Amino acid sequence: MSGLQGTIALSQAALQATSAGAATTGDQASTNMNNLLKANTERQRIAAEVIISLAKTAASAYTGGAISPDGCISSGGNHSQDGAKINYFDKTQGQIPAGNNASGAGTITPVGGSSQSGSGNANGSSNGSFNNNGTGGSYSQNLAALAATWGDSQPRSTLFDKVLAKIPDGGLGDSSTMSASSISPFATIPLTLTSLRLTQDPALLAKLSPLAAPNPDGGLAVVELSTKKMASVKGGDLALAASISKVGVAITAYRLREAVRDFAEQSSATTPAALISEIISAWKPIVSKAYKFNSDFPKLDKVLSFTPPNLTLHGLGWDIDFITTSSLTFTDVELAPRAIHCRTQLGSSERMHLMVQNSNNEAATLCTEDLGFQYIQGALEAEGFAVKGGLDLWIERAFRQSSKDWGFPPVKGSVHSATANALAMLLVALQTKSLISADASTDIVNMLKKSGSFMGEAFKASSISTTVEFVKDGLGGPGRNLFSDIDVCRKSSGKEYASVILQITEGPAFNKVAVGVDGCF
Repeated sequence: MSGLQGTIALSQAALQATSAGAATTGDQASTNMNNLLKANTERQRIAAEVIISLAKTAASAYTGGAISPDGCISSGGNHSQDGAKINYFDKTQGQIPAGNNASGAGTITPVGGSSQSGSGNANGSSNGSFNNNGTGGSYSQNLAALAATWGDSQPRSTLFDKVLAKIPDGGLGDSSTMSASSISPFATIPLTLTSLRLTQDPALLAKLSPLAAPNPDGGLAVVELSTKKMASVKGGDLALAASISKVGVAITAYRLREAVRDFAEQSSATTPAALISEIISAWKPIVSKAYKFNSDFPKLDKVLSFTPPNLTLHGLGWDIDFITTSSLTFTDVELAPRAIHCRTQLGSSERMHLMVQNSNNEAATLCTEDLGFQYIQGALEAEGFAVKGGLDLWIERAFRQSSKDWGFPPVKGSVHSATANALAMLLVALQTKSLISADASTDIVNMLKKSGSFMGEAFKASSISTTVEFVKDGLGGPGRNLFSDIDVCRKSSGKEYASVILQITEGPAFNKVAVGVDGCF
């Protein structure tokens, strides 16, 4: 008797015993019990069917058809399928799951090789079975294979969590579920210096302070990443960040994608139009209160693509991501440094890459307008990078020269300004993959790795071997003579540090500060 059948039998026996001993006054209680047991049994049946179906589909998808959806080894096929078979069996030699018989022995003949046997036992300690700690280490950890098969590079130990997350109450019998309307459009827990374990270090401050003296309007912050010791000078004062604030636009785009994905998981909508309508109804009243300037809302259909659950590969839920137009190649004018041209036909993904990697002002403008000012500033505040009354990262308008001001912050500042402390938090959050999600942090870092760096140029001019790992620079002010940079750097010794240098007048002065910051480590 299977576990599911046993559950059903036990449930029916309990129901019969309850009904037999009930008096007339207990009829309603018996009915309630009957309904509850039926509901629980149905949830478990659905969970079992979904897991079995998913396992068969996963085997077929992962092996490129080497194992078909019915569980059999397929023959024939093209070169890609043969390669998938070879890769699959090569990677799983010595990791063959236990067989169905009592001894757990089984034999599988790898493509082009001899047979291989494996053994297993009920406690999951053998090769090819789940470990006792549930890590599922027997499955391939090849990142490319995982990404191709599952759409991400997470270990398959999370597979059943994903399955159960799509089943109301996870099949455990709890009838309470979260409603889509309870999902926030913003982060619910802001990042702080404390949550990132950053502590002020007097010794580091003593090294940094002399560098700030010749630059009274600037802001400096440094963090030794291994110890999280930090120091800042005028770290809480707004200074011109210029194009560095474009990273703030990217942050809000990734937060929007994350929030929409969470909303879709709880929604009963079955079409993109229905889901978008439901999101607007639930979130527009919230977003409209974020800031008093302008009434706007993210243009969801211009930022994200929506694939309903019944059209996704695995049928586990909505597939929601940035719109991409990878078939369109970038033009030279779009790739030029600080470009002011960007086609509207490009998807949000391509625009965001141009915005961050190439500091393309028109791409940044299009991204900003699609997200909306109220969502951008509301999201940055909720993320921990902006505080009402003393904004730490302020995007005052879009990046087109003809863009109109939305309004200045309620403290002394300027267009596209930030504080050194907020940007230091941002760098640490990215480096530790703590910003929104590990995937989002990695994506943003990968874009920043291709961005320009005033600090890197200073190191080359001074023959310093320190490497800039990822960076965003900013240039603005009267005559465009105010230099800013945020960087994560690695010294030749292997030590890593984050640095924020804001609003330093002229290049030579910036170079001197950059070299001095490196000398602090």
